[in-house]
Amino acid sequence: FLDRKSEVPNVRHVVQMTGAKKTDDPWVVSWDAFIAGGKAIDDASIRERTATLNKDSILTIIYTSGTTGVPKGVV
Repeated sequence: FLDRKSEVPNVRHVVQMTGAKKTDDPWVVSWDAFIAGGKAIDDASIRERTATLNKDSILTIIYTSGTTGVPKGVV
């Protein structure tokens, strides 16, 4: 991802769940830091955010590895 960072200007962060390779780039966030960031959000903010969601809201995109074809994002 770091090699392609300039090609994805709308990606705010990459969360590294596992792996030994570390970086000082603040764009890459460890899994533990990602989880800790969520704990800092108060309940009122969560209620405000969830009130704007509907059945068509995209909540996550999971990227496949492409082992059987071209890698792609799955909503």
